[in-house]
Amino acid sequence: MTTTASKHQNMSESVVGSHGCRSFLSPSAMFVVGFNDLWDLFNLTQLDTGLLRCYSLMCWRESRKKGLRVGFLDPSLINERTLKSNLDSTVEYIGMSLWAHQDKKAIFLAHNQQAWKPYVTKGGKHEAKRKGLTHKLDFPIAQQTGLMCGFHFCHHMSNLYQQVNTLDPELASVKSTTFDASKIRGEIAAFLLTDVINPKGQFHASKYKG
Repeated sequence: MTTTASKHQNMSESVVGSHGCRSFLSPSAMFVVGFNDLWDLFNLTQLDTGLLRCYSLMCWRESRKKGLRVGFLDPSLINERTLKSNLDSTVEYIGMSLWAHQDKKAIFLAHNQQAWKPYVTKGGKHEAKRKGLTHKLDFPIAQQTGLMCGFHFCHHMSNLYQQVNTLDPELASVKSTTFDASKIRGEIAAFLLTDVINPKGQFHASKYKG
């Protein structure tokens, strides 16, 4: 059990935001970015799930402004931990999201191979007319490994969702820009300052409707 004192301590060591149900087709929720995660961000060490959530929210908002037919899933609900501890709920969320996003050109999820592969091998939900799901790995954009993989994911997702109207999912031929981790760091920092920490921001904690 988490005590009130420890909760306050955690809150004082974190940036707290919230998002509504439309962003990820999941219940409205609070999210936390710890100061230790910010240290990793500014030192270009790695991106925690909370920061990947922020980048996904930023891309979701921009895609709506541009009228792009793309969807985004919540990385905090689909990861190696949730597949081990709460498989049924994770499978239900993925199945519901795939159905709700069936009119989209692409669906994005900040995940690692350890999250999607078990979902496929365990026979996760999919369209009835399809024989099953696959775990495709032969894209021209190679899977990145190591601590910097989160930065690489944000780079590729930013390129992909903005070109989704001309994207061939089988070829994944994308006009890729030069990878720049410091640019991604700046985008996330600006998002936190403008949209999360700012009381008038779209994802400020006060907007939570739980």
